[in-house]
Amino acid sequence: MDTVGYRGKMLETSGVVADAVIGKGAPLMLEYTAEFNRSWLVRIGEDRNRSYFTYYSELNRSSRGIVYVEIFFLLLLALVSTVGNLLIAYVVLSNQNKKKKYKTNTNLFIANMCVADILFTLPNPVIAIVRYQGAWKLGASCGILQYNQVVCGVVLIWSMALISMDRHSCIVKTLYKHLNELTAKIAITVCWVSSFGFAIPIYIYFSVEEFDFGADKVKICTLMWPKGPLVRVSAVYVTILVVVFFITPFVIITYNYVSLFKTLWKQREKMKRRLSEEKRPRHPDSKAKQANELSGARNQREFRVVKMLVSTVVAFAIMWLPMALLFLLVLKDGITEAMRTSSWAFLLAVCIAFANACINPIIYGLFNQEIRRGIRHVFRRFQMPGTKQGESTSSSNSPPPIPLTDMDGTVTLGASGERKDSCFTTTEPPTAVETRL
Repeated sequence: MDTVGYRGKMLETSGVVADAVIGKGAPLMLEYTAEFNRSWLVRIGEDRNRSYFTYYSELNRSSRGIVYVEIFFLLLLALVSTVGNLLIAYVVLSNQNKKKKYKTNTNLFIANMCVADILFTLPNPVIAIVRYQGAWKLGASCGILQYNQVVCGVVLIWSMALISMDRHSCIVKTLYKHLNELTAKIAITVCWVSSFGFAIPIYIYFSVEEFDFGADKVKICTLMWPKGPLVRVSAVYVTILVVVFFITPFVIITYNYVSLFKTLWKQREKMKRRLSEEKRPRHPDSKAKQANELSGARNQREFRVVKMLVSTVVAFAIMWLPMALLFLLVLKDGITEAMRTSSWAFLLAVCIAFANACINPIIYGLFNQEIRRGIRHVFRRFQMPGTKQGESTSSSNSPPPIPLTDMDGTVTLGASGERKDSCFTTTEPPTAVETRL
């Protein structure tokens, strides 16, 4: 047994641990934590010691069983995200070129978010390999992996913010000028280009570092920020990342959907008063029945919208807050050399963010009645022989679909059946009823 000195006490440890951290015969004064030499490694310098977080690598595991659980969930999340987002993107993009009612900015933003979701979880098998091997044995792909995750994470988060802004402009119409299709495409392009540029430091400063590990050497993919003469580059970048990556989009999404909910509630009260008046017409039987049917269909649509709004805000907060906190904790541990944050905690936070990429198709796709019908149409192509092609599971008496992307202002359907507003143009059966989602 070798003896290594720590602040205020001596810790007996194996020769492997001592050699891995400080090299033979060189005692180091550090505070011992459970993650010492599992998720953190220390290199002795002439002027100061420097600690390195292992990120996806984890050394000296007490049990290998948890590795297989990690691999299972990493691969499962990648599979669910890829299948779900591919399906939603296919339905939206294939109909975007065929049907005018799909030609909305929100659908463009949804398709863009699906692409980012897929690319975000695509490297999961690589992460699974690293977790299985413990050390980093994949060469120069270290920077590429981290760069991809930052770029795609920022893009998918800002896609959700753009969706909320577009819906806000269609319904509330007080803060944002409504985007036309060209402006929406420019916004998507700017989102990708700015993310590519913002993540360049991640690609540059993530590198493979080698450490002595007993008689052998071990490599990890870690972040090595340059030493700034006046300020810590790591602190500046991580602070900007958290503000751009989490706080700003969360404020935008929350504000837009709270405003949307308030507007929806006001319109609901107006419609209630209007329907109550229509229930006392000259011909009470037919008019009252029509008003009741309209009220029931409207309540169902409103309930779906409210579910979507609440789910969006709650899911964003729950699934991206751990990632933002881990960035700050790793930064704090690196500055103070506390070395308390575990690579397993980092992986857990990343997997929660991966789960967001899996539920986005549900929140932004399956809550949309038109997209649900598009999905049923896709599966109907693979139906069993003998099933009638025109068969539909929906009731013929169900109200006409109003997708969430049609969450616009007051719409009047005239005798021609053409619905016009600032968000879309489409054709539906003629009616004189004004409606708002």
